[in-house]
Amino acid sequence: MTNAQTVTDLQPRMTREQLIDAARKAAALLPPAYRGIMTELANRLDITSVALCEAMQQRSVLAIENTVLRDDVTCWAKECDRIVERHTKKRTNMHLLEAQKELRELAPATDVVLAEIRQSTIPDGWKLVPEKMYLDASDIESICDSCGNGDERYGDFTDGILWVGELSNDGVIKYGLNIANADYPDEGSVTIHEFKDIVGKGSF
Repeated sequence: MTNAQTVTDLQPRMTREQLIDAARKAAALLPPAYRGIMTELANRLDITSVALCEAMQQRSVLAIENTVLRDDVTCWAKECDRIVERHTKKRTNMHLLEAQKELRELAPATDVVLAEIRQSTIPDGWKLVPEKMYLDASDIESICDSCGNGDERYGDFTDGILWVGELSNDGVIKYGLNIANADYPDEGSVTIHEFKDIVGKGSF
C-alpha cells in the first residue's frame, strides 16, 4: 500500500444496510462484554435510519403541498385582479403583486427542500411544473398576441415555443411558463403562467 492509498480506497463506503449487517456479524466475534453493546448499536442505527427515511419522505410531501397552495394563492390573486378590472375597466395587478410579496416571505425552508428534490430527480433540460395551470383571459390574450388566433385582430395562427424559466416582464422578473413566436423568437416572450418559485425555480 502506498501513501497515496487511503483506508477509504481499500474499504469503500458501505451503505446503511451493509453497515448494519456488518455490525451484527461483528458482534458475534466480540467478547461477551462487548457483544450486546455492538448489537444494540446496530439495532438503534437500523431504527433511526428507518425513522429518518420516513421523516425525509414526509418533508418532501409537505414541501410539494406547500408549493401547490402557493400556486393556488397566485391564481386567486389574478382572479381578484380580473374582477377589479371588470368593474373599474382599468388594468391592475395589485392583488397579484401583494400575493407575490407575501409568498416570498413565507416558508423559505420549502425552497431548500424543493431544490434538493429537483437536483436529485430532474434530468438536465427538464423542468418540474404543476400538473394543472389556470390561465385567465389575459393569459389567453397573450397567447393570441404571440401566435395569432386566426382572425383579423391577431392574425393567422403561427407556431409557438413554450419554455420554462425567468423572464423580465415590464422590469419584474417572473419565473414561469413563457411563450414565444416560433418564427420570430428574438422578438421576445411573454409569461402566461407564473410559478411561485419555489426554489430552484418552478413549482410542483
